[in-house]
Order: sequence, then C-alpha cells, then structure tokens
Amino acid sequence: MRYELGTSFWARRLLDRELPVVAPDVLHVHTQGSALLLGDIMRRLPTVISADMTSRRTAEQFTRKGWRWTHGLHHAIEGAALRKAAALVAFSRYAASSMIDDYGVDPRKVFVIPPGVDLESFGDPGAGRAARDEGVRRILFVGGEFERKGGPELITAFLRAFGDRTDVELHLVTDASAPVPRYPRIVVHAGIGAYTPEWRALYEQAMLVALPSRREAYGLVYLEAGAARLPVIGSSVGAGPELVIDGETGFLIAPGDVAALAARLRTLVDDRTLARRLGESARARVERDFDAAKNIERLASVFESAAGKGA
Repeated sequence: MRYELGTSFWARRLLDRELPVVAPDVLHVHTQGSALLLGDIMRRLPTVISADMTSRRTAEQFTRKGWRWTHGLHHAIEGAALRKAAALVAFSRYAASSMIDDYGVDPRKVFVIPPGVDLESFGDPGAGRAARDEGVRRILFVGGEFERKGGPELITAFLRAFGDRTDVELHLVTDASAPVPRYPRIVVHAGIGAYTPEWRALYEQAMLVALPSRREAYGLVYLEAGAARLPVIGSSVGAGPELVIDGETGFLIAPGDVAALAARLRTLVDDRTLARRLGESARARVERDFDAAKNIERLASVFESAAGKGA
C-alpha cells in the first residue's frame, strides 16, 4: 500500500501539472495503484483504469489466510478508486471477477480486454520448425523473477526427468543473478530484450515453454509461447487457466508440483507430434483472441465510450 500511495502521489503531481495544458477527453490510468489519490480528478474527468490484478487477488496469493485481514485498509482505498472510474479494463476474468465481487463495481463498467502479442513485430518464428525438428530438444523458460516464476521447481523437474539424457537442454531467459546451478545442459541467457533477434531465436529453437509460476497475475509469456507455435506448461494460479487450455494448448499444473511438472515435461519432449499439435492450437488461439492490434481497437472503443459519458 505504501508503494502504491507513493506511485499515486507522483501520478497526482504529474496530472496537476499536465491537465491544465492538455485538457484530455478521457484519462487512462494503469494500474489502479496510480489512481488511489485521484478521486476528485476522476469525478470531473472520465477515467479508465486498467489492471491485471487487484489487491484482494494479490493478498490471496501472497499472504497466508490468517493474515489477509491486514490488507483491509488497502482494499478499502483501492475499492473507492475503482468505483469512481468511468470504466475498468481487466486483463482477465480472474481480475474482473474480483473487481465486481470483491469491490462492488457495476459489471457494466468492467471490460475484459487482455493484452496480447504484437504479432506483426513478433512474426512467426515457429512456422518452419517441423522441417528442422531433429537434434537437441530445448525447453525454454522466460521469467525475470526467477523464484516467483517457478525457476527452482523447473530445474528440479528437469534434472529428475532428463538428468541422464544428453538430447534435452533447459534454456533460461532470466536475470544473471538467478540462483541457477552449474550444469552442462542448463543455459542461462541474461540481458535478452523482448522482440530482439536473440529473443526470437530462442523461441524459434525451443520445442516447448515451461513457466510453472508460484504466483502470477497474468502470464504474458504463455501467449508468446503460443505465438511461437509452442506448447506451454503453465501454472494454475492467476489467469493461467484462461491463457493455457489444459490438454489443448499445453498443460497446467498446481504450483510447486514438481512430480507433475517432470511428467508433463517428459510427455511433451518425447512426443513431438503432440507438442506440434498443441503448439499449432496455441498459435490459432493467440491469433483469434490475443492479437494486440485487435485488442487495441477494443480498448479504443472503451475510451470513446467513456469520453461520451463525460460529455
């Protein structure tokens, strides 16, 4: 709460300086933490708040049940801000249901518009994978917060499943300081930026993506995997079940279930036909539901509607 109040304080300072100059038709605030101190502005200027998570959902994932009451003041301040907005854009049904059920927001003000993949910039790195689908099989992990994203569990599962095999590698795109053991077939890629040639090459060379997060709000990497025609092993927390369709675009496991993770890794690594089928299904779903260009148009329509309400 202290962090979000600080963020909102600076948002307020910037808006007090800029609003008299730019006079917008609608204000977009991302995320709700930046809106905590903007109540009077939201009353006079139609405001759209977008968010991937609520503090209630955060407390459910990060705080033991007996201590969640300590977040009560934060929830109250956040709820007041959410209810003042002209419209709310939730990245997932997981976030939208909390806005409505936990904070009493009018369902008519809540729009589920997921952030997607910029398919034009991303390209189609998996289009020709079948023709070069021999040799070493690469498992890809992409996550800056190594422990929260389930990196330690993935390493344990990888060694359990493939410790005696030389045809499987684990490639980790993460921070250089991540506690990764030195092992011949575990490779760390640090300093890799999104949409760079190196980043695309890692997706192109992989046969599956594994991101067994302990805690997760959304999981954009799941969609990037789909855009690269790769099946994904994801976690059942947060919006995971909305992004990974178990048995159709990949597999879901409970966070911390190393045995299940190892089993799913073996299944996909040893069954190329299944991996390709799930990957193709994932690509089709991203094109249909998670194309950033299409979802930007949906977001624009929310802005236009909110501005009309304030006219």
